[in-house]
Amino acid sequence: MPDATGYQVYRWNPDTHAYEKLAATTQTSYADTGAPPATTHHYWVTARYADGTESAPGADYAILTP
Repeated sequence: MPDATGYQVYRWNPDTHAYEKLAATTQTSYADTGAPPATTHHYWVTARYADGTESAPGADYAILTP
């Protein structure tokens, strides 16, 4: 998003049945090095703005780790 000052990355936690904040970044890419291998993980990404607000999450991303 053009007005974003950063992004929040959330990962689904099946134990709590909720998305939990995994990281805050100013980059447009993120590597989840803590994800267990050979499993599918679900992520949300939101934009952070200078005024401290956060956008609604985008699509749910499902990633299969190698």
